[in-house]
Amino acid sequence: MTRLLSLSLLLVAAHTASALHFYMQSDERRCFLEELPNHTMVVGRYKAEDFNREEQKWYVNPEIGIQVQVEEVADSHVVVNTRGPAEGSFTFTSHEPGDHSICLSSNATSGWFEGAHALRVHLDIAVGNVKRDDSVDKDHINSLTTRIRDLNQKLDDIRKEQQFQREREVEFRNLSEQTNSRAIWWSLIQMAVLAATCYWQATHLRRFFSAKKLR
Repeated sequence: MTRLLSLSLLLVAAHTASALHFYMQSDERRCFLEELPNHTMVVGRYKAEDFNREEQKWYVNPEIGIQVQVEEVADSHVVVNTRGPAEGSFTFTSHEPGDHSICLSSNATSGWFEGAHALRVHLDIAVGNVKRDDSVDKDHINSLTTRIRDLNQKLDDIRKEQQFQREREVEFRNLSEQTNSRAIWWSLIQMAVLAATCYWQATHLRRFFSAKKLR
């Protein structure tokens, strides 16, 4: 199986167009050259479509994977080498100024498909100041919202626990005050009973001895 290596300057048009698309065989490796300055961020988005002969239309085949490889042409240093689904994105930052080769190939090169067939590939390259992906921002916001909701729930639980502990503390303090009050009253009653008993005994003894003297 012959693999074609075609170096093109189609990415020059990508700076002026929002997107471009091209056709390639499933066993083909298509490469583009992009001249980049030093420390420049590049975001690429791609979508590979397969042709459905029965329905006569292009569609995203989930069984197709796309291999993305980016390397510096000057020293053949590989910056990106990743395999993704039929529709995805890749990001890298140039370490050295100069030409960079961005190559796309399908997983047919690994023998997952029998026979070559045409693919239509949409490619969008953004260099430098990249517009943020709204879907990524939305997912990030949803994640933050979920975390904030969980934190608020935990704070509510903590507040409820603190309120419960304060109520328990008030109940314990009231019970302690009632117990102390009852202990004081019980002590006073005991002292009153003891004083009354002593007074009765003293009065009884005085009368007893007075009666003895009279005799």
